[in-house]
Amino acid sequence: MPSGGRRKRQPNRTATRKPYQPPPAKLRLAIATAPQSSDASVTLANDLRLVRSAVLYADEVELISPGVEMIGNVVALGNGSKQDVVALLSSLDDLTLTRLGVEPISLPQWRQALQLFGNMTPEALDAVSSLTGQSIPDEVRDATNQAQNALATALEQFRGVADQMTLDSGADELTLAMEAGLLRLSTPIVGDGDTDAFVARYMEKLRELIQNPRVHLLLDELTGSLVRSMINGGRVEPNRLTIANAGEAAVGSGLIARLPAFDEAPLGEVLDLRRDLQDPLSRYRRSVADMATRLRVGPFDSDLPADIDHLYVTEVQPAIADLREQLADHGLVREVGRHLGVSVEPLIKGLAGSALALGATSLADLSAWVTAAASAAPAGIAAAQAAVSGVVSSREESESLKRHDLFYLYEIDRRLS
Repeated sequence: MPSGGRRKRQPNRTATRKPYQPPPAKLRLAIATAPQSSDASVTLANDLRLVRSAVLYADEVELISPGVEMIGNVVALGNGSKQDVVALLSSLDDLTLTRLGVEPISLPQWRQALQLFGNMTPEALDAVSSLTGQSIPDEVRDATNQAQNALATALEQFRGVADQMTLDSGADELTLAMEAGLLRLSTPIVGDGDTDAFVARYMEKLRELIQNPRVHLLLDELTGSLVRSMINGGRVEPNRLTIANAGEAAVGSGLIARLPAFDEAPLGEVLDLRRDLQDPLSRYRRSVADMATRLRVGPFDSDLPADIDHLYVTEVQPAIADLREQLADHGLVREVGRHLGVSVEPLIKGLAGSALALGATSLADLSAWVTAAASAAPAGIAAAQAAVSGVVSSREESESLKRHDLFYLYEIDRRLS
């Protein structure tokens, strides 16, 4: 290198380096649900209920839901092309096609025709005619046009079905949590319609979750039953931390779901609460960790909901009632009255009686004397000081109550009511 090159930069050893700060730990929760239907349509009511309570408890939520995936496939198909419709029809097994009206004896010819006419357009026929120098028979053109029109009609119908299914199932609400960065969907497991393959993939996903010590697993009733059978049958050995985490997930989200105002809460309001109450949430998690150790059954036991009901009735309800009463008793008037050493109720009744006895004219004449006397009398000054003391005390005690571990539940219920 020529001597006139740039000098090698010497490291500045006196510069202050910031110590490495590891990323903050996050509570990751995975929800696994089984497909559910209502009136012959897919419903996500159970998924939504679990998601709403989960995002109020965890930092990141993964949803493993065949129901959501099925609806997503329909939406993707509705937003796709004619070739996507052809691919869907090609994936149907012989039994399904027979039920849809294809004669069993003509199944091979039907599949061949689907591939031929599904991918053949009038423009493609013109290109074939130009290359071969031969005209295309009218019956071939007619069949191609009919197939393309049928595919276009089917695609339009899929779009309508997808829109209605999204609305009816409640899937549109899930997008709010996904956009907020709190929810993500699991990798696809439904596949191409092979039921046996789907069940195998679903069970393998559950096996991975049961053995993952970093995840807090939350199951619906049907999936919980499947997990119990896997464990009892010796097909999987759950990680001991996964069991502890699942207990906390069930308690943390389950107590939230049992709040009286929770059932009707839209997901949008739930997300607003999640943003506003981060500090109370951290204290709530501390209480959940303690309560989960007092569960009398395991996190995958069929009696778990009853056990969480017991925790709610014996510990959460009384605590929320105490917080409600204490916070209500810290109003300004009550505090001033307490520090002045008087009872507010008799005072109010006495003033009302005096007003009636004196009448409006006498009250007007008396007001000037009261103003002057209150400003000059030492008792008036002492009363003002006592009032200020009452306000400060009320504020301090109110802030102390807000640091209660279960204040998070109280505030959620109050804001949603």
